[in-house]
Amino acid sequence: MTPALSADKTRFESKKLHTENIRNYHFWSIYLQVFGTNTFNRRQG
Repeated sequence: MTPALSADKTRFESKKLHTENIRNYHFWSIYLQVFGTNTFNRRQG
């Protein structure tokens, strides 16, 4: 594999990883909004 191809592959992998991180972040923020606030309110009341 030539260095140029290898660099492209690395760039692609990190971009893919970045996309998955964003997706996970969105999932967890929504999850916490839905479930976190409910349990928090229940604990308060």
